[in-house]
Formats: sequence, C-alpha cells, structure tokens
Amino acid sequence: MRYIKSLTFLSATVLAVIGTTATAQSIDKNKQVGKGLYEVTYNSKDNGVYVASVLDFKTKEGTIFKLNGNDLTVEKEYSVNGNPVFGIAVNETSQKVYGTNTITNAVTVLDLKTGATKVIQGTNESGHNREIAIDEKTNTIYASDTQEDGKVWIIDGNKDELKGYIDNTGIFTAGLTFDTKTKKLYAVNMGTNEVAIIDPQSKKVIKKFASGGESPINVSIDESGRRLFVTNSSTGLTVLNADSGELLKVIKFKGGSLGVNYLPKQDKIILANREGGKTVIVDGKSYEIVKELETGSHPNTVAVNKNTGVAYVTNKTKRMPKVEGQEAQIDTNGDTVSKIQL
Repeated sequence: MRYIKSLTFLSATVLAVIGTTATAQSIDKNKQVGKGLYEVTYNSKDNGVYVASVLDFKTKEGTIFKLNGNDLTVEKEYSVNGNPVFGIAVNETSQKVYGTNTITNAVTVLDLKTGATKVIQGTNESGHNREIAIDEKTNTIYASDTQEDGKVWIIDGNKDELKGYIDNTGIFTAGLTFDTKTKKLYAVNMGTNEVAIIDPQSKKVIKKFASGGESPINVSIDESGRRLFVTNSSTGLTVLNADSGELLKVIKFKGGSLGVNYLPKQDKIILANREGGKTVIVDGKSYEIVKELETGSHPNTVAVNKNTGVAYVTNKTKRMPKVEGQEAQIDTNGDTVSKIQL
C-alpha cells in the first residue's frame, strides 16, 4: 500500500513537471494593439503594460496604451498628439510614465494618478532623444540623445523639469540603463561600437570599452552578476563584464537584434531579433538559445515582470509588396503585443 501511494505521488510529480515544461518559454497571449507600435514598459504597481504608438509622423499623432498584464486587453488610451512617444519607461515610485518624443525634441510625462500629461522641451535644436533610464531613489530621469555629439538628458522628476545634459557621451548614443548598485549609467554608442560608463554626479564618462559587436543599440544589466547584455543591430547579442568590459560571449543572429531585457530570477535573457522575425530566449548560464518564438513580423522591444517571469514584446509591421491592380496587402502579424511565459 505504501508503495502504491509512493508511485501515485511520483506520477503526480512527473505530470506536474511535464505540465510546467509544456508552458515554459511559450507565447501565452498575442494581441493586435493600435498602429505604429514602438517601445513597451511594465508597471508592477498596476499590472499595466504601457505601449507607445506613433500613428502618423507628419501629423504627429500618438497614443500610449495601457494593457492588462494578464490578458493584454486595452484598459486605457492616453493621447499624446503633437508629441508622439517612441521610447517609454515607468517610475514605479512616483507612478509616472516618461516617453521620448524623438521627432519633436521633447520628453512627455504621463501622471498615472491623474492622467495628466506634461511636455518637457529640449534645448538642443538637433536633439533626437531615444531611450529612458530612471533612478527612482533620487527621482532623476535620464534620456539618451542620439546625435553625432551624444548627450544624455537629466530631468528632475520632482518638478519634471530639464536640469541639463551630460555632454560628450559618445557618437550616436542609443541604448541606456541605470545601475542601482553603482549609481552609474551605461550607454551604448552606435557610431564607435562602444559602451560608456557615465557618472551622473560628475556628468562625466568614466570608462569606455568595446561592445563586442557592430552598431550596439540597446543594453540591459544583470546587477548582481555584473554582466551587460548588449544587442548589436548588425551582429547580435554580446555579453560583457559590467565593470571591466571583458567580452564573455558573442551570440550571432541573422540581421542582428534590437530590444533586450533580463530576468534575474530565471536567469534568462530575452531579445527581439527584429530582422529574423523571432523573439529569442537565451539561458544566462550556458548562453545557449533556449527558444525562438515567432511572436510577430518584426519583434521590436522587450519589457519584463521580474516577479513572475513574464516578458512582453512589441512587434512591428513589415512592408508588404505592392501589386499593380490589386488591393494593398495588410500585415496581420504586425502591430501586436506578445505575452511570453518564461
């Protein structure tokens, strides 16, 4: 009798493991949301997935969508017409969303408590801001400025005012992340294939090292393991020591990669291989590819819920061929948001 009970327990355990494995690294939901999707961010305080949508470059129509983190239903839409948002990030302490208005040289602030928006105008005429990084403890917001003379915006989150810039961060500064352990910024420079470590207090670049790839565009950090994950838009993913810059691994993909994020509990790297049309999951120990998921036509950016091990990916549309005498084709696999269970 004891043997039968043990066997029953073992069978149930095996079935539970099989069930868990079956759902791991899979697409849980895939929803079409608006038009012209760009970056995505996740807010654990309201389980909201916030997505930037640029409807029209000429008329400068834009929307920030709030999706439910469970089923991706649209819960709210915030108009940002006149200053459409491309890059986006949330300050979970202040409950404000910050978005880069790349084509209007501004940053939009969305107060989630009131729904009100404010536009912070840049002072550089050639400004072309892109990525947001936030120091929640000091309530300071940073934005990369992708121009030949790279800069980083410094915004006072208490007043939501531009305090100034960190100058000479590199040529075409693109990706940006904040390290809460060292209180430093990491910026990737597309023009020189370099990573810059920036001290926000002195407003100086204190170190630079090679990205290990070509045209680095985004960066995510493993603060405890002291690793950087850099997507290179021409060559793929590189893993670097965050302090020394030592190249630890190169993972190449067809067409390079774009968005990247890291889940520390699962020790998984999730990246958007835009040209390859796959969202790629990489094991943080072996650096082997765990799974390639067909989330949409052009996987673009990645946000994560670090508590539950869920990733959210925006997928852009692809250009469809025009055939004379026929109606224009529509890409039904683009302008979607995917929810991935790790």
